[in-house]
Amino acid sequence: MGFRSAIIWGALLMAAGQFTLFADNQTTLFIGLTLLVIGNGFFKPNISSMIGKFYPDGDPRRDGAFIFSTWVLMLVPSLLH
Repeated sequence: MGFRSAIIWGALLMAAGQFTLFADNQTTLFIGLTLLVIGNGFFKPNISSMIGKFYPDGDPRRDGAFIFSTWVLMLVPSLLH
């Protein structure tokens, strides 16, 4: 599984987890949380790996790209809540 497909699967699993959380019982709550955790495990590490492949070692833009992606991954969810 490559970076791109792992990111897509992670996003789909997180979306399925969010939809599962809408159900109104404890079993679906735990299923939804599990899907969110697994999807997050596919999504976030692969984004960082993909950014690392964009820039060679020693490129001054590489640190900025990691900082920007970290800010985006932290800021966007907090703005959506």
